[in-house]
Amino acid sequence: MASVSPPPSRTRRHLVSALGFLVFLCGMAGMIGLATYGGMRAGEGERSVRSTATANAYLLTLFQRGLDELNRGNPVLAQAYLEEAYRIQPGNAGVRDLILTAQFAQTPTPTPVPPTPTPIITDKGDLLGRMQTAYAEQDWNTVINLGDQLRALDSAYQEAAVNDLRYKALVARGLARIAGNEIEAGLYDLDIAATIHPLDSATEGTRQIASLYQDAITYVGADWSRAIKLLKQVYTLSPSFRDVASRLFEAYLGAGDAYAAIQDWCPAEQQYAGALSVRNSPSIEAKRANAQQRCLLATPVVVTGGVLQGVPGMTGRLAYAAFDPNQDFYTLYLYDSGAGQVNPIEAGGMQPSFQRASGALVYTVGSAVRAYYSGEGAGSLYNGPAAWPSLSPDAGRIAFAVFENGAWGIYIAPTNGASGPVFLTHGTHPAWGPTGLIVYQDCPDGLCGLYVINPDNPIDRRRLTTSAGDLSPSWSPDGNEIVYVTNFTGAWELYTVSMAGQFRQLTSMGGEKSGPAFSPNGAQIAFASNHEGSWAIYIINADGGNLRKLGSLSASHPYWQNERLAWGP
Repeated sequence: MASVSPPPSRTRRHLVSALGFLVFLCGMAGMIGLATYGGMRAGEGERSVRSTATANAYLLTLFQRGLDELNRGNPVLAQAYLEEAYRIQPGNAGVRDLILTAQFAQTPTPTPVPPTPTPIITDKGDLLGRMQTAYAEQDWNTVINLGDQLRALDSAYQEAAVNDLRYKALVARGLARIAGNEIEAGLYDLDIAATIHPLDSATEGTRQIASLYQDAITYVGADWSRAIKLLKQVYTLSPSFRDVASRLFEAYLGAGDAYAAIQDWCPAEQQYAGALSVRNSPSIEAKRANAQQRCLLATPVVVTGGVLQGVPGMTGRLAYAAFDPNQDFYTLYLYDSGAGQVNPIEAGGMQPSFQRASGALVYTVGSAVRAYYSGEGAGSLYNGPAAWPSLSPDAGRIAFAVFENGAWGIYIAPTNGASGPVFLTHGTHPAWGPTGLIVYQDCPDGLCGLYVINPDNPIDRRRLTTSAGDLSPSWSPDGNEIVYVTNFTGAWELYTVSMAGQFRQLTSMGGEKSGPAFSPNGAQIAFASNHEGSWAIYIINADGGNLRKLGSLSASHPYWQNERLAWGP
């Protein structure tokens, strides 16, 4: 947020009521200082001195009456006194925040018990010293309260030092509140901190996730579609954030039951499938199967995974996730180029990856990793929160990314479940290559780009590219090249980089690109793009020539930067 204007939610106004009392005390201290200063100005006549003293006395009277009326439970009258004071001295932050306190007191929600007021201190050096001591003791409340008082007394005094202490205290308290059970209060702290300095990426990520979560739960029970959309965003970014998995499950279930109640069975089946993508449940599976059967009896089956047609020279199977904007839902599909057929794999499936040797397809469904074997159906492979799963060349291990504590980390786990996941490195978009190396995206110390790492010797790591927008890396079958999308030149295009550090630009058509994947023989590359106005899948030769359209997807692809295609035998 760019200013400290009245926050949009009533809960944040609630917090302002507690802070406003402290800021009021700061304002009084400032006014006392101004009155004293006015009386001491050399060379002014008696009339001027009396005029200044009278004006300040009037302001102090308005302050005191405003506070008295608040204490008596008369917020309307208190607001009137305070607004008159603000009219006389516009720009006084203490008066403005106290007005917010009076406004909030007129709402039907209970007013919280304000914190113990910080004593009024007029020695600015003493105030700063106390702030520094409180900061060393990690007493964030006192740092913030003293900082507000010092700003009201003299906003220019040691401004950089005061702002630095306030910023760090607000961030620390905000994150602690979000981690606890005070999300709105924590968001308010971070909002204020962001007006002092831009938040670091980890803190900003936490703020965005917490804000989405807080907005989402306000729609639960009132607007299932809106609640699901927001909860899915949180769940995609951080599946382990608070109880988002349970809330998303309940939202899908509530929406499914609502559709079932009016016998609208097709969307009911979709919502139950969404619930199952988050958590397995025999009772919900029974509801889904019943809704599916009733949907089949009521309407013809329509595959929404797009219309794909074969292209010359294409072999193997192509896995991709298609978004249904009507249901706000992704479904994983598998295109068999030999049979010329598109088959749905699983509702909620995303981020597919083939292990070419075995033909196994791994992907995410909610917080779990699933594996699909041709002719054998799908089964669970890893039941923890994960993104971008990728199997090792021998299929004995799986790499995936997890968002936790405000940062993405890459983990390795055995596919047989013999032991738990082990942290490898920070980063996103891991892809295990045929030679045993893992490529991933990261920005350590601001040095962004694609990196390759030996998971058996993590110190063996090197940087291949240099842009924060280098995403969705995918290996060539021989392990000598990586294809990826990047906005390095200002437009999202396809590039390859070799292990020797040689680059090639494959496309220059504009629009956005998503999830490139080499063909099993390395001769072609599949990718998704919206350069023609709507999302579709395209095939291009590995040297960048002979672009062909495989088929249309849909106009909407909200997670295109995190999605990928997989091309297997």
